[in-house]
Amino acid sequence: MSSHSLRPPAWVSGVAVLASVGTFVWTIVTTAPMVPESNDFARDIRNLFARQEWSSTVDLSRQRLEENESSLPARFFLAMSLERRGFEDDSIEARRVWSRLRERAAARLNENPLEDVQPGEFTDWVVTAYFGGWAYRKLGNEAKAQELWGNAAKLYGPDGSGASITPQRWYVYSNLLALIGEHERALDAWMAAVVEGYSELWYRADPDLVELRQDPRFETIRNVRDGVQSWVRDLYVDGIETGSMDLMIDCVDRYLRVGNSRDREALLFRAFALVQQESSESEVIDAWSDLRDAANLWAEMEVRSALIRAAQARDEEWDAEMVPEIPTDPTEAIAAGVNPATLYYLGWAARGLNKSDLSEAMFGLLADNQGRGRPNEYDRACYLSLAARHDEAIETLRKLQAGRGPASPWMRVDPDFGPIQGDDRFKAILEGVPREFNSFGAQRTRVLDG
Repeated sequence: MSSHSLRPPAWVSGVAVLASVGTFVWTIVTTAPMVPESNDFARDIRNLFARQEWSSTVDLSRQRLEENESSLPARFFLAMSLERRGFEDDSIEARRVWSRLRERAAARLNENPLEDVQPGEFTDWVVTAYFGGWAYRKLGNEAKAQELWGNAAKLYGPDGSGASITPQRWYVYSNLLALIGEHERALDAWMAAVVEGYSELWYRADPDLVELRQDPRFETIRNVRDGVQSWVRDLYVDGIETGSMDLMIDCVDRYLRVGNSRDREALLFRAFALVQQESSESEVIDAWSDLRDAANLWAEMEVRSALIRAAQARDEEWDAEMVPEIPTDPTEAIAAGVNPATLYYLGWAARGLNKSDLSEAMFGLLADNQGRGRPNEYDRACYLSLAARHDEAIETLRKLQAGRGPASPWMRVDPDFGPIQGDDRFKAILEGVPREFNSFGAQRTRVLDG
């Protein structure tokens, strides 16, 4: 389908960002839970720490403590930076700083015990427990650190205070889960943070995530920010190259779990991955059924919108409780208001569920431009391939190649061309198609053999 040429990345690489003083700026707000300080201090201390400028981080932390002796974040960054700088006596001083941080945190927690925390006070308790946990860990009391972080996670997570879950809060929740070793749940929360719009680059240097960053799924999840369509295609290509769709299935399942269960593109490529992986018949059928159900919901909304517009044009009221009936005939469905994009997903679901006649009829309609809008020639070739009109599909691709030159490397693995993949004429067309596929925002280049 369309948009096979991947969208260019809207961000620069993390390495370039971390190396650049001028461009490495996070969106820090005064309520950033783990650094509850002024905008300037929160931004500057993280920038220095991320760039591994340990002496400058030490100096800024000390300056902040002169201004506010009770600052927990300043003590945290001071101790962390002293450990990393490694000057003579730095380790001794770092231990003194950790001890002082532990004393400060313990005193605050004693003044405001967990059982007395009120709904409006949970953030303060979580912040104190977070920094206190780090102090206890560094001083050898891992059990106490785990206790504090575990309680903070319960209080700060989606089932805790009942407050709205912002991207920043999902991120902190992921950190807390990572610190207590809840690896899989941490990845789920990380996915939620990214999907909800978390855009800071601090995660690349955050000491909370040292272990989680080693998991290939962590950065893979981060790449969903470039758009689901390009993300699932990247994962699919990686799966073909490595011979395993495990990473794709795991990450897409997480994406679907965090509130995107009706995302048609994710559901479609999950089904592709399960087929490619030769999963059990029941798993594959369930995947195609999930896609069908999601596409039907979209169709219902589109038909309802069409009926509402028609009622408004006649100056009539629309019964909001009425559930519109979706025509089973593809031509009637289009006439009733079903969008061609929805018909595409319904066509693939029908194909996956072995309803070939219905599937071919749907794709035939799309190829013949009987929906709204004219498909581009690449899309039309896809529709013709899936409509079992192979000669027309081949001829369309030949004309496309003659007029525009080589197509995208995606064409080599595009499931839409599965029906003609073994056709010698299609293989001849592929000889003129580039093999290098830039995946994950051009961070990696894949050479496609198909």
